[in-house]
Amino acid sequence: MNQPRLPCRRGLAVAAGGLALACAGAAFRTPGPAVAEDRGRAFAQTGGATTAVAIQPPIAFVGIGASIALFDVSDAGRPDALGTTLPLPGVAEDMAIHDGHLFVATLGAGDGARLHVFDVRRPREPVAVGAPLPLPGEVVGAVAAGFGHVVVTTAGGVVRADVKDPARPRFAAELPTGAPLGRRPSAADIAIAPDGIAWIARPWGLYTLDLADPSPWAVAEIHRRAARAVATLGPDTYVALDDGGLEVWRPMLDRDANDATDGVDPADVATIAAASRRSDVAAATGRGARRTVVATLPGFASAPRAIAAHGDTLYVVDDGGRRWRAFRVDAPAAPVLVAETPAALQTSARAAVAVAGEVVGVALERAGLVTAAVDIPARLGRPAVPVLPPVLHASLAGRRLHASAETAGLFVVDVDDPRLPRVAGALQAVAGHEGLVAVDPAGRVPDLRAVDGNPYGNRHAVAFRSTVAVDDLVFACTAQDGLLAIDVTTAAHPVIVGHLSDMPACHPGTDMLHRAGVLYLTTDDRKLAVVDVGAPAAMRWVVDDSAPPVVDVMALALDGEHLYAAGYSGLTTGVLHVLSTSDPLRPRRVASTSFPQAFTKLAVAYRRAYLSGKFGSVGVVDFAPPATLLQRPGHDGIVAGRLGIIDTLVYAAQADRLDTLLTSSAGTLLPVDRLALPWSGDDRIGESDVQVDAGRMAVLRSRAGLFTGVGPDGITDAPPFAAAPRTPAGPPPATAAPPAAICQPPARVVLVADAAAGRSWSAGGVGNGGVAGAALGAAIRAFVGAIDVGRIEVGLGTFDDQGMLVGMGRDAGDLVAAWEAAATAEAPATAGAQPGADAPTASAPAGRVDLGLDLAEVALSGTEGAATEGAAVVVSVGRRDPADKARAIARAAELRAAGVAVYAVVVGPDADTSLADHLAGAPDRARVAADHAALAGVLQDVGAAATGCAER
Repeated sequence: MNQPRLPCRRGLAVAAGGLALACAGAAFRTPGPAVAEDRGRAFAQTGGATTAVAIQPPIAFVGIGASIALFDVSDAGRPDALGTTLPLPGVAEDMAIHDGHLFVATLGAGDGARLHVFDVRRPREPVAVGAPLPLPGEVVGAVAAGFGHVVVTTAGGVVRADVKDPARPRFAAELPTGAPLGRRPSAADIAIAPDGIAWIARPWGLYTLDLADPSPWAVAEIHRRAARAVATLGPDTYVALDDGGLEVWRPMLDRDANDATDGVDPADVATIAAASRRSDVAAATGRGARRTVVATLPGFASAPRAIAAHGDTLYVVDDGGRRWRAFRVDAPAAPVLVAETPAALQTSARAAVAVAGEVVGVALERAGLVTAAVDIPARLGRPAVPVLPPVLHASLAGRRLHASAETAGLFVVDVDDPRLPRVAGALQAVAGHEGLVAVDPAGRVPDLRAVDGNPYGNRHAVAFRSTVAVDDLVFACTAQDGLLAIDVTTAAHPVIVGHLSDMPACHPGTDMLHRAGVLYLTTDDRKLAVVDVGAPAAMRWVVDDSAPPVVDVMALALDGEHLYAAGYSGLTTGVLHVLSTSDPLRPRRVASTSFPQAFTKLAVAYRRAYLSGKFGSVGVVDFAPPATLLQRPGHDGIVAGRLGIIDTLVYAAQADRLDTLLTSSAGTLLPVDRLALPWSGDDRIGESDVQVDAGRMAVLRSRAGLFTGVGPDGITDAPPFAAAPRTPAGPPPATAAPPAAICQPPARVVLVADAAAGRSWSAGGVGNGGVAGAALGAAIRAFVGAIDVGRIEVGLGTFDDQGMLVGMGRDAGDLVAAWEAAATAEAPATAGAQPGADAPTASAPAGRVDLGLDLAEVALSGTEGAATEGAAVVVSVGRRDPADKARAIARAAELRAAGVAVYAVVVGPDADTSLADHLAGAPDRARVAADHAALAGVLQDVGAAATGCAER
């Protein structure tokens, strides 16, 4: 089929006011990579979780990682990849099309979740319209659009946004729906019925929201059964329950209105309730209307993931995403199975279904896009190139990256040009085929007899956990199928050439190392394992009973004649072992050291080990000679995944960025640059991975995808990190010059505190404050004392339903005196207050943070009339309703966009830490004071950070 192609654009291409598409690969017509670029640095994104699908015929929009892929589905049996959008701030969790516009909800670790709007009336040329709409919190689940509104599930409930003008979406309300979701995305689903009722399925219940009702908005609880998915078809609503049951809801007749629809007579409800043995078969759904269950079908599905309805057919993604089923529902109480076929061999935690025109599109989180024609639902189509799923582990070797994606397979990614990565081949368990199957970029599946040494004769999905490449041979460790040796000479046709079946399972995502025919790896029980792979067809696991096993191992590195093994014992004790490999098959421990922190990642270079992991710091250990270990100060305050090292630069993967750190002879790590990367929602605690080799870099972002680029001495002339100094190869010099300053101290810094806290914490221990008042006074003094007020002008203010500037100037004594005088004047007299009592902050309503930020902007503006580049510090107590929170988040984003560094401090055991994260926009600018006594230290630290060069 000859379809018009998008113009091919190399690297980053942004049309004015539009949404850029990277070109499709010429050779295999693969989706072009999405490119993140900042100050001359570029990383291309490919793959990730397939989370969502929406169709505007003939184009299917598919959320893959942090980008949206476009597929031509004119032929439902062969979706054709057209291109990929530029990366979004986070994973595209769900999307919906309404009135020619695509609405996409993304996760967010810095500025929070967002709703993005694209004009898709010309579906081959999507255009971004307006600014993304901030959503409360970081987590979003499902999206539906209709009746001029978009409905999005969040951690706190359901957000309703007015999109009557799609270029200017407006936050309307966040409505609670029971239990919170936590940090991870929900299994929620939403469907909007023709009468404007939005049906909302959540893991703890079923709810409705009337979008057509002009009266005050409210969510109606229908029942508290775990609902997985929902779809509407004519007057009927189908609800798939987590236990596999199916409910069919239908409107009740309104006798007073002479209702002539196909509704249920209220007189029949009692009969329905008795037949189903349920007492909750009827419920109010909006505008006084009621619906009742007309069918309850237990055991309808086994593990439903998504449903959709079209015409007279109900489509079901079942069995954890592995099975596709279609039912004719002429009689809702007796659906007839008309098609059933395998969709995938691996399970997917989430799935989505969209139907438009004559095409059904299915997004399977770990298995990619599947399509079918509505009239031939049993015939499934797939893109020619397998979508790279979320990657657990990858090994970068020159021009290829080998990615382990658990049961989704082993993928070979060509990174010859790391800014244009492409899947070159895969070894997968494919639905409808037995065993492991080589899938080439043209989508061809060879005869299994051609896959030499294939040890599998069943439909078993092998879980690939880690790999290491040696020339054209890849060793892959699995969860329960031992160790595989795979020849990837022809990337499109990987061939199994060896299998060690009695090998213990390797630990998920840990590195494997190879030297001179010997493999070193970590087993599932965190022990060091050694494998002789000199003859790949006859590999053997070496068991050495002459020495105690090396345990508590999570990460490995080789340097010279020594093997380094790092890990943890318990949750708070990290360990580093040094082993001699003079006998490669029997390494012997020569030294060990411990840390007061657990580590899960390790990198070694120039007689120094860098340890990182899940708990917030980088450990540094010198070893010269290796048996003598000297711990260095390291680097605190970051949550790092694996570290990559190029010369004297250390690259640390963070939850929402990649930091570049410069090493010094003293072992300290100096931050010199950072690159923001999309957040995947599951890499907050060190799950990201960095790989470097031959001038190329790869960053694994789990569900957000794989990001590849070039190092500072890489294969192109444009370094990806402009501020990173170029350093000759070799050991670190005896002295290292500090990097150039990357900021200038601000001219002004303004602190604004919640007046509710001020009334409770009045200065000097009077009024309601007691100990808390003295603590706040001490904290203000510590904040001012941390700033060079001779050079930097400082402002202090409070806010409640308005902002009040207490003082502004360059004299520390005058500022503190002004604060104490204002606080004493504000403190109400309290008869009988107990000395030392800490009054609850709930006695006074929380102030408007957005008004405090307004005050900060005015104070920072001075006589210039516009906010200068300065710093604003917000101190907040208590929790706020969603509308106030959303206003504050939006206001903080405006200040940051104007160049103001926003620092947020929240206080108390119930402090709203998510508000701090979203106000600050960066983890290192959000702080929590556990109690009033801790506030002085926190504000002192913030004062130093806000006015220094290292952290701004």
